[in-house]
Amino acid sequence: MPRSVRFLLAVAGLLVLSTVPKVAHAAGEGRLLGTVVDEAGAPLPDVLVTVTREGAANYKQEKKSDKRGQFTIIVLDATVSYKFTLAKEGFLTQEQDIKLKLEDTMRQTFTLVVAKAAAPKVSAEEMAKLEGKNQAIAAFNDGVAAFNAKDMGLAAEKFRQATELDPTIAPAYAALGEAYMDLGKWNEALAAVDHFLELSPGDKRGLQDRYDILKELGDKAKASAALEALIAADPSRDTAVRVFNLGAEASRAGETDAAIAYLERALTVDPTLDPAASALGSLYLKKKDYGKALAFAEKVLAAKPGDLEAMTLRYETYRAMGDKAKAAEAQAAMQTASAASTPEELYKQGVALYNANNSAAARATFEQLVKRDPNHAKAHFLLGNILVSTGENAGAKEHLQKFLELAPNDPDAGTAKEMLAYLK
Repeated sequence: MPRSVRFLLAVAGLLVLSTVPKVAHAAGEGRLLGTVVDEAGAPLPDVLVTVTREGAANYKQEKKSDKRGQFTIIVLDATVSYKFTLAKEGFLTQEQDIKLKLEDTMRQTFTLVVAKAAAPKVSAEEMAKLEGKNQAIAAFNDGVAAFNAKDMGLAAEKFRQATELDPTIAPAYAALGEAYMDLGKWNEALAAVDHFLELSPGDKRGLQDRYDILKELGDKAKASAALEALIAADPSRDTAVRVFNLGAEASRAGETDAAIAYLERALTVDPTLDPAASALGSLYLKKKDYGKALAFAEKVLAAKPGDLEAMTLRYETYRAMGDKAKAAEAQAAMQTASAASTPEELYKQGVALYNANNSAAARATFEQLVKRDPNHAKAHFLLGNILVSTGENAGAKEHLQKFLELAPNDPDAGTAKEMLAYLK
């Protein structure tokens, strides 16, 4: 078998998780995740945020920022503008008209300025510093607007201006780093984030960005140290997902023991991360450690009794053990759950079967999935893999071409093109 095909038969691996959970939005809805800070960039809690709408006298929302200075506003009609008023004793009230993104989430930082009881007498030097600070805040807010409009070049320029005008404005360095990340300027992003962490040591946002940048730069030693710092400061689900993704990458590379170590660490960070438990079960099944494979399957099923992926893992483990009675019982439960499953649950089941080397059952699952959802790109990709292994080249080409049509920028697109070139 050519090298390309041998490689392709092992690409199912583990799925990389997103660190930003997908949220179902109502049609026309808009959401704003706001952060309120003072002029030094410190978060401001208990800021009263009032949202009104012109022409709608009875429309009013009120929220208060939490201890991190954060608040969330959801509007059901994002086609119109809203007035945001931010008020806190001792600070100047800020008003801003904002049009939220339709069926999307906008992130914005608001900077409140301390109110002065009376205009003090200041020297020309002090006045210049004050004007510089005000200009820095204005540049920062312009950068936020450009960032939200996805104009990262302009956003980076405005955030850079803000840091030059006021080198103590910590949020501008964080935002500058994230704009550079979006532009793929990783070294510049690292410099900005490191400066932010000098001003805000231990900040979760900065530690997350620093790890992501170092990982992208390929500096394994520094990325590992950055991940440990992030775990210590923020043992959250977002952090656990980052560890999980290292396990997924190791699994895809065939480094089973390394994958297991990462996935077990992910569960230590967040014991409720069920995908890590499912993945561990699949890897222990591959190692023929059936006791641990079953233990992880049951762990997931205890939390999610109808989880199709875990039910498939349990069935495949009993089948590998040769326990026909329990395998038949597990298969019946799996088939009942499969009939009422969502397309994504079916896909996970197919991957679990594929990873257990049950290609026939995986094929049947993926075929069922593409009948139910003809536009499920990854199902077409894995069907193409399976059909290559059985010599059904015409069908393989059809599914791989459909995968590329649906997901031309998918990480596996290059692999699919390589397969198609071989099949010609």
